[in-house]
Amino acid sequence: VLILVLAMGLIFQFPLVSFLLAKLGLVSPTFWSSKRKHAFVASFLVGAIITDPSVLTQVLAAVPIIFVYEAGIITSKLGWREDR
Repeated sequence: VLILVLAMGLIFQFPLVSFLLAKLGLVSPTFWSSKRKHAFVASFLVGAIITDPSVLTQVLAAVPIIFVYEAGIITSKLGWREDR
């Protein structure tokens, strides 16, 4: 249970990290959007690693990760300036 809590806590920091990277001009929102397919697969892999072998719990862990990734894309759009 501790691994699940720690992993989800780290994952939920992604919108902040994506905002800061966009604000610094290191990563654009289009980069995050182009990697959406990879993030989708990675979220299910992380869900499989941090939960038990039940498919239901793996999906229940992966769905919030996908929503957090999408929130990260939105926050990076808020931090990105087009004049770069």
